[in-house]
Amino acid sequence: MVIFADSEKDPNFINQVESLAEDPGALNDRDVLVILDATPSPPSAWRQLLHPNGFSLVIFDKDGTRALRKPLPWSVREISHAIDKFSSRRNELLERHPAGR
Repeated sequence: MVIFADSEKDPNFINQVESLAEDPGALNDRDVLVILDATPSPPSAWRQLLHPNGFSLVIFDKDGTRALRKPLPWSVREISHAIDKFSSRRNELLERHPAGR
């Protein structure tokens, strides 16, 4: 997951970072790596690839496919729910719990 803002003082950026800190376990259970980018200049490789405009939350699937892009902060619950819908996550859960097939 990459979180962009034009400044660390962006209210959406602050809200998102605080929200993620409330339940890091849920993100850890899903192997989520969080990248923060609040410095538009010089543009990072992530900025050059994704071209964010202001605040942006971008979630990738484990295979590197960009799955979601959101213009507003999401709660950990919303992020977890979205990730749990990814086919890679469903397959991962079935491998861990084959009785659920």
